[in-house]
Amino acid sequence: MKLSVFGGTGRTGRWILKEGLERGHEIVALVRSPEKVLEGSPRLQLVDGSPTSLDDVRRAVKGADAVLSALNVNRSSDLPWARVTSPKDLMSTSIKNALEAMHEEHVKRIVVVSAYGVGETKEKIGALGRLFLYGTNIKYAYLDHERQERLLAASDLDWTALRPTFLKGGQETRAVIASIDGVPKPKGSVSRRNLARFMLDCAEKGLHVRQAPTVSQE
Repeated sequence: MKLSVFGGTGRTGRWILKEGLERGHEIVALVRSPEKVLEGSPRLQLVDGSPTSLDDVRRAVKGADAVLSALNVNRSSDLPWARVTSPKDLMSTSIKNALEAMHEEHVKRIVVVSAYGVGETKEKIGALGRLFLYGTNIKYAYLDHERQERLLAASDLDWTALRPTFLKGGQETRAVIASIDGVPKPKGSVSRRNLARFMLDCAEKGLHVRQAPTVSQE
């Protein structure tokens, strides 16, 4: 497959590039800092630009079989009150551009990273969870995840929005649990590598089309 990847220099996006290349895919990565890309391959093309620019997105999406986005609203650190360092509408603006470019290029498949605690799963995280996620600067990412999901749901594309539970590092590969309406019951965490692997599985196999499963791991 030819994959267009947004957010390829992030903590999850780097795994998408690595795992995708290992699976033999051709990848076009739209990145704002090409020097941060760790992977090198003749099957990897870097497009220097921003997903908030429609023209840049058009260049990245051209000829793609699927689009994968691991974008997030970033902060200066993982501390909940850390300063927001990216546009607060980064994901929704980027997805709006992707939807327009995908229609122009007749690309139907898109898989994005969302978050557990968005949409109907907001009630599942409890009052303290909602206070932590929506009462600190983390809220800007969650609010934009919600905007991103609404744009996808209103489109006619074959979209999948993956809602990982607590994201952690680590290189182990484990079975992924994809839960719809809490079934099966999700576990508490998933590694970024396993999330990236499952994103690729969804793109390759047409899994969870027009669904937003919660993603965790055994």
